Amino acid sequence: MEEFVRGIGNLRGTTLRAQDIAEAVLFLASDESKYVSGHNLVVDGGVTSSRNCIGL
Repeated sequence: MEEFVRGIGNLRGTTLRAQDIAEAVLFLASDESKYVSGHNLVVDGGVTSSRNCIGL
């Protein structure tokens, strides 16, 4: 995944890392997310919001 994202660019000047995904998963599994339900949490550094179609 890191290679794929590195190949299509990034919005904030950083590359998505596996750790970024793991931290999002940990947040959703924690009590901090107790009011989060039915939401797609996109962790891609803004790639999908900055492109119309990226061919995933």
